Amino acid sequence: KFITAEWIDLAPTVEDEEPAEELEAEGAQP
Repeated sequence: KFITAEWIDLAPTVEDEEPAEELEAEGAQP
C-alpha cells in the first residue's frame, strides 16, 4: 500500500493502526 503525507492527512486514524515511524519509513520507500 502507498503511504503519503496527503494520505495520512486524509486518514489520520492510520496512526492508530501503525506507528508513525513505520509510516514515515514506508513513505520514504514506497
